[in-house]
Amino acid sequence: MKKSFLSTMKICLMLLVALVFTLSLYACSKEETAAPTEAPSAEPPAVATFKPVVQIDYDKEEFTIVETTIVEYIGNGGDVVIPEKVTAIGDMAFSGRSDVTSVTFTKDVVSIGEKAFENCTGLGAGFIPPSNLTYLGDYAFSGCTGITEIEIQNKPIVAGTNIFEGCTSLKKIIIPKTMGKIPAYAFYGCSSLTDVTIDNEITAIGEHAFDGCSSLEKFSFPTKTTTIGSYAFKGCSKLSEITFQRALENIGYFVFNDTAWFNNQVETQKNNTSAETPDEGNVDINKYLLVGRDVIIYYIDDNSTTLNIPNKAYGIASGAFDHCINKIEAVNFTSSSSLVNLGAGAFKDAVKLTSFSLPTKVTVLADDVFSGCINIETFNVASKLTSIGNNAFYKCEKISSIYLPDDITSIGDNAFYGCKALAEVTLPDSITDLGDYAFKDCEKLAKVVIPLKLANVGVQAFDNTQWYADLSVYEEAPTENQFHIFGDGVLIKADIVDNTAIVIPENVKSIASFTFTNWGQINDREFYNSKLPKSITIPDGVTSIGDYAFYFCDNLETVFISDTVTSIGEKAFYGCKNLKVISLPDSLTEIKPYAFYGCSALPEIILPSKLTSIGSYAFYDCYNLTEIEIPASVNSIGSNAFKNTSWFYYNTDKEMIVGDGVLLKVTAPSSEIVLSDNVKSFAGGAFDSGNIETIKLNNAITDIPEYAFSGCFDLTSVTGGNIKTVGKRAFNGCFKITAFNASGAEIDAEAYTNSSLAE
Repeated sequence: MKKSFLSTMKICLMLLVALVFTLSLYACSKEETAAPTEAPSAEPPAVATFKPVVQIDYDKEEFTIVETTIVEYIGNGGDVVIPEKVTAIGDMAFSGRSDVTSVTFTKDVVSIGEKAFENCTGLGAGFIPPSNLTYLGDYAFSGCTGITEIEIQNKPIVAGTNIFEGCTSLKKIIIPKTMGKIPAYAFYGCSSLTDVTIDNEITAIGEHAFDGCSSLEKFSFPTKTTTIGSYAFKGCSKLSEITFQRALENIGYFVFNDTAWFNNQVETQKNNTSAETPDEGNVDINKYLLVGRDVIIYYIDDNSTTLNIPNKAYGIASGAFDHCINKIEAVNFTSSSSLVNLGAGAFKDAVKLTSFSLPTKVTVLADDVFSGCINIETFNVASKLTSIGNNAFYKCEKISSIYLPDDITSIGDNAFYGCKALAEVTLPDSITDLGDYAFKDCEKLAKVVIPLKLANVGVQAFDNTQWYADLSVYEEAPTENQFHIFGDGVLIKADIVDNTAIVIPENVKSIASFTFTNWGQINDREFYNSKLPKSITIPDGVTSIGDYAFYFCDNLETVFISDTVTSIGEKAFYGCKNLKVISLPDSLTEIKPYAFYGCSALPEIILPSKLTSIGSYAFYDCYNLTEIEIPASVNSIGSNAFKNTSWFYYNTDKEMIVGDGVLLKVTAPSSEIVLSDNVKSFAGGAFDSGNIETIKLNNAITDIPEYAFSGCFDLTSVTGGNIKTVGKRAFNGCFKITAFNASGAEIDAEAYTNSSLAE
């Protein structure tokens, strides 16, 4: 009885374990295939961390499959049937296979990668995308000139750009609501497209989405589309019928200007301008072409010097006044103006504009909106602005003061660059981000009030301002190092008088880029009477070191960096020729290009274990660098990263392989090079030798990096590999090469420059 009871319990436990395991597999499977609910982007959906083992029955002479992804189609073309249990078509898997006439997908396929079917010109009219597709990568079907109809199934989908670019036979498309938006360049150059059905739930249409659709005659905006990008209908000369919805409120540059509809509307409006039909603001509404939510897209009277904006106008599209911008002297709004949106560059280069009063409902100043308004003197703000875009007041040279409301949280790059008359600025209490060069060359700017919330200050944000120069002016010469810290712990400038050792104060949380540029030059505008520091300690709390941060600090010898630092910028220690000791934080994952270029005294360096990428010329000309430890995590190294270092020069391995199979160079090469299976990738300059005539790559090589074979003057052929990309000047100086096949690969415009392949 007892034995029977135990047996029964044992069976029950086994069944329970099996049930738990089954539920785990179900949960993981559900996690993997669950459709994303957020708005589409160009990023593929996340993959679950646990995946059950999947056995796929397929012809190995037709596909190369890794896990459940088709990496490459190697079959003979014709009608292709995707094997069951395959979930993804990888990047460029079918790229250039014009001999493929049809593809049949199973319901298992949920992802199609970038350029997966690019230039598959043989795909016919009956092409049907996967029914459960959730991800469609950039250029997925670009150049598929045989496809005539596309109906994307009603499943939540993440879609990249240029997905059907150049499908010149495509006539009909059906876009479901689950796409969320139509990506940029989605149907660029689809010159046969005439039938477009878009679900009313689509909220945005990207830039150049229908550019070059020269056969399109009718278009109806979905009821919930609010935004349309620049040049969306460029080249749609036959488009004569457009149905607008009130939701449309954000309109980019020259969206409709090439269409027959636009030309007809302009002519009609010109004929009506003589009829007096003023709105409640006593403005001749017929002088303005408005669409959607009363957004001005064009001004009819191109000889007027004054714009009286209609009271009903909700927005002004980018480029609406470009044809007459150099004549505009004044822009007037009613006190009850409905204007909310000012498009990017709306008044760019209005050189005769002298003043502007912003309507009370405008909360965002878009990029370039007043850029180049060189004669504007006064700018009145009564609204609750929340942000100022890039180049918003670029080179508005006569503005002497401006009120910035407390609701502003960010000011973009070059926002007030070159505002030479600007005398003082009080940054808003809520501001947290100040862009690169935001107030650069504001020569008369003598007073700047910085609030406590400001946490990020861009490159040279106050360069060449009186305020920045005055930071280093003292009644008596300082006897100790002075650190100018503002906002939420941002070190903007340092005056160094003690060259023995420098310790950054504990309350510093970030170091603005260029803070230490040319540190120690006598009479330099950034540092008062500095004497070249030898040692610096970056304390806990600092999270980033900006680009050029220690650029040409000639006497800098020792740097201690806290583990809280996660990012070191490009050229951060460029030209620090006396740097001998530096500790890199364990949290560092990337070394940017030129980071330690010219640190000629540096004898050794230990790279952190989480590092994955080393940029081009990162340690170039570090002559004394004899010891370096590269962790196995490093899988990408830029061109000439270690050239002119002793460590690199004296290595005599036949194949100098570091990190995760990265080939840095071949030593004493023969005329024929055959890469071993240990090589997974190689850095530009790895074959820098005039003796090499032929190179055979292994199948693991997918990318030809920048300057890959630069200096191989006798190179005649490169064979093998599974080439997906060819980088800039990859064959620089290869004037003898005649054999190289990169069919279907993404080739940089300068890949063959200065080589015989360019001919």
